[in-house]
Amino acid sequence: MRILFVCTGNTCRSAMAEAMFRRDAGHEVRSAGVAADAGAEASPGAVAALKRKGLSLSAHRAQALSQELVEWADLILTMTRGHKETVLSHFPTVRAKTFTLKEFPRGEAERQATEERLHALHQSMDEKRRQFAAAKSPNISELEQRRKSLMLEIADTEGHLAKLRSELRELVYPEREEIERLESVLAAYDVVDPFGQDEETYNACATEIDALLLEVSKKLSALSDVVE
Repeated sequence: MRILFVCTGNTCRSAMAEAMFRRDAGHEVRSAGVAADAGAEASPGAVAALKRKGLSLSAHRAQALSQELVEWADLILTMTRGHKETVLSHFPTVRAKTFTLKEFPRGEAERQATEERLHALHQSMDEKRRQFAAAKSPNISELEQRRKSLMLEIADTEGHLAKLRSELRELVYPEREEIERLESVLAAYDVVDPFGQDEETYNACATEIDALLLEVSKKLSALSDVVE
């Protein structure tokens, strides 16, 4: 299988993933960056982190994501959701084979279910706000406008405004609480960029990617067994 790893500059995360996966998996592997400076060397932190694993990035040179690369790949694994969105915005036909590195071994269904739940929660909040505004007179927006034009009534208006805001916060609290929790779940699908950070951060990034690559290998093996 031909696998393409994608990050921002192709000097840290995707470069490390390429080297480590080529070592372990026996697949054709390349890497690229959505905003790469073509020809740039791997970052010193990435070089040092992989040297500790017995791997060299001395020959690595960054390359930009291209039509040729995405067509070459059977599987595209990005370091973050932002990278995935960039890939799909430029190459929408590769959606079926593009995942974040954390998303692929864990399954698309789990991520999609989380996104659908978030969408439903946002819709619920919007509907509650609409109903709240329609049921209350004056509503929050009207009170804010009145505060600007009727300074003589500021004390009474501010009191009323605070009361309505408190009621609204209480009304949408369940959605807000779950949105925060689910957004933190989606954020966990990103591999954090170590660029410019200290040695410990690079080592931690390399270790995380290495562990995720093991999950990817297991998933690919399982898929291969099904096909056979």
